[in-house]
Amino acid sequence: MKAKAPKTKKGKNSDNNSESRKKSNANLTPFKPGKSGNPAGRPKGILDVRTRVTMAVDLLAEQYVAQHNKKHKAKITIDEVDIMGDIFAQLVNKARNGDQKAIDSLLDRVYGKATQPVEVGGIVGNPLAEAQRKAAMAEVEAWESQWENLGVKSGNKKHGSDTSDKRTKAKGGK
Repeated sequence: MKAKAPKTKKGKNSDNNSESRKKSNANLTPFKPGKSGNPAGRPKGILDVRTRVTMAVDLLAEQYVAQHNKKHKAKITIDEVDIMGDIFAQLVNKARNGDQKAIDSLLDRVYGKATQPVEVGGIVGNPLAEAQRKAAMAEVEAWESQWENLGVKSGNKKHGSDTSDKRTKAKGGK
């Protein structure tokens, strides 16, 4: 009597889920040329960072005016308050007192961030890469000499033999 193959339950990786997998992977294809991935643009009502900072500064100005007008007889208006100027003045004072972050921030704002040179290239002109290449070549030559001592020809194309010849001879073949 033949043994019956055990029944397996169809799980997540079964064929009946392949259609749903195809549907979910359909949106992973790249955009067609000339088509935008976000044709409607950013949704209305989403604020960018500059707008949020401006709103926060305006709120600080309103709070400052409210606190000042509660404490003093001479009332001020929001137009008389320069929160951004005050923030900048505090940054300058911190820089004068030696705060390195404030100094860096001021210099970056006034002169722009310093450019970082990036060397794009290979071994030529790069002493570290050249040294690594020489070390790798010395290691290859050491392995080749060990193979030659075992009676196996080098697999290096420069020497005119093929790697398949090396494997065959190492196994005791022709």
